[in-house]
Amino acid sequence: MKVTAGQLYDGFNALTQVMQRPRLLPQTGKYRIARLHDGLEAEYKRIYAEHLKLVQTHGHEVFEDEEKKISKGWQVPQGTPGHEAYTKEWDAFRAQELEVAVQPITLFSLGDDPRGVEAGEFKMFGPFVTE
Repeated sequence: MKVTAGQLYDGFNALTQVMQRPRLLPQTGKYRIARLHDGLEAEYKRIYAEHLKLVQTHGHEVFEDEEKKISKGWQVPQGTPGHEAYTKEWDAFRAQELEVAVQPITLFSLGDDPRGVEAGEFKMFGPFVTE
């Protein structure tokens, strides 16, 4: 299946969200979500590593305390000198096409309970869910 790096990145994050909170999903849906998550994980880790590299190149580490001992992680805030370059490079990376060996989840297998997958998550799933 062909997807962009951005679709895979967003889809993997949505799958992770679904797996981390209790949902009213059929067993088949839970199984397929877990299999898809496993199938995308290696490529996601590669994309995440590239994202982290861009953030560290163009951003700075943010701290919770004045002594700079408790890190809140790296950020590239809007309005900072590196934000435009970061956005340009990250957008270009997200647009790259990838071939992944996974099967999309059918909409039917996710059930029809409103306490299952949320609309925003469906949007992030993108090409990983089919009718």
